[in-house]
Amino acid sequence: MSKMALKPIKRTLKTFKFAHKLEFLRENPLKTRGADFKLVPDFDQIRLDLYQLVRSLPNEPGILLISGVTKSKKVKGLLKITCPESVRVTFGYDRFNWIESLIQRRYAGIQLQIVIEQKTI
Repeated sequence: MSKMALKPIKRTLKTFKFAHKLEFLRENPLKTRGADFKLVPDFDQIRLDLYQLVRSLPNEPGILLISGVTKSKKVKGLLKITCPESVRVTFGYDRFNWIESLIQRRYAGIQLQIVIEQKTI
């Protein structure tokens, strides 16, 4: 009985880090900068980066593995998408809401890897 194993294709690992920006909170004369700031996600830049990431995906069929990268640099598997037509079309440009939910779950980024199925004995 043979099993199907996933074999990564070389040079197809793409890392996507979520962009952040400093947001002004209030003035604070005790700080060296003179104000307090907070780091918040920059959704406009994330949208542009996601568009460029999708454009870099191939227009070929395949299997796309999506992993989430936590702030402590641990990689956790999130999705396995089988793409019968095109990886670019199947992953699509409409994943922005899904990216927002990953940011709320405290992920620092995602990794995309294109793989093929290979028979093992």
